[in-house]
Amino acid sequence: MRRAVLLMTAMLAGAALEAQPDLYREAVEQFTGRNYFEALVRTRRLTEAEPDNPAYLHLHGITLGALGQLTEAIRNLERAAALEPERAAFRNDLGMTLLRAGRDEEAQRALEEAVRLDPDNLASRLHLGRLLHNRNFSEAAMRQFQEIARRNDAFPTLHYHIAKIYLNSGEAERALEELRREVELFAANPLPRMELAELCLKLDRAAEALEHLRALEAAGPPHPRLYWLLGKALREQGELDEALAAARRSSELDPAFAPAFYLLAQLYQQRGELQEAGRARETFERLSRQQNSGQP
Repeated sequence: MRRAVLLMTAMLAGAALEAQPDLYREAVEQFTGRNYFEALVRTRRLTEAEPDNPAYLHLHGITLGALGQLTEAIRNLERAAALEPERAAFRNDLGMTLLRAGRDEEAQRALEEAVRLDPDNLASRLHLGRLLHNRNFSEAAMRQFQEIARRNDAFPTLHYHIAKIYLNSGEAERALEELRREVELFAANPLPRMELAELCLKLDRAAEALEHLRALEAAGPPHPRLYWLLGKALREQGELDEALAAARRSSELDPAFAPAFYLLAQLYQQRGELQEAGRARETFERLSRQQNSGQP
């Protein structure tokens, strides 16, 4: 279950606990503790006792969603939203569950309604912006992100998602600035830093890429993509031995990661080790064929 849904449910429960019986309190505690089966036992009893109680239906719906029972989850969340149409959290959780079920158009409508009901809920705006971007409504997505920035320019992952829009439109320098801002604000999040390092390499900024990759390496844990990028950055800096060691590390961490073997082939070729280059190239081609054919 998404963290935003958990947070909204905790807020909802905190407001409703005094008016609800002990069973509801227990269900909320089990849900927030991620004991979803235990929560489900209690939410079933609640909805059987009061089938038209929107708070019970909502909690039952998100519990079912956490267990992957999306069809039944959506039915309960839709019922909760219909009974209490002004509750933004109900619309948000319905939208997120519809999104997980692949019902993007319905999810968009639910999230738009959540934002209309609670314009200050920036998490809902972010979810809506991401969905709009994924549906190729980039201008509408950017409007949501700009509204978040107007209210809170330091909202988590905001600048990362703005950068993705700029990258898709070919505005690499603007994307670079957004990723730098995201890393500045949230240095502990590895994903934006990894994206920033890769973009730096594409823009011939190998020294900056190397700085970010070394920071990721120090923070851990090891990741094949990290060492693949590190190998590319070191090659650009003329450090072929270190680049080769990084590429080998990438291939060891994930023997099915084809780009690592392509890089190994290039590095061995540069070093004049033609036999090793040929073996790495053959492995790359075999892995590529397997991936293209859907073979394991």
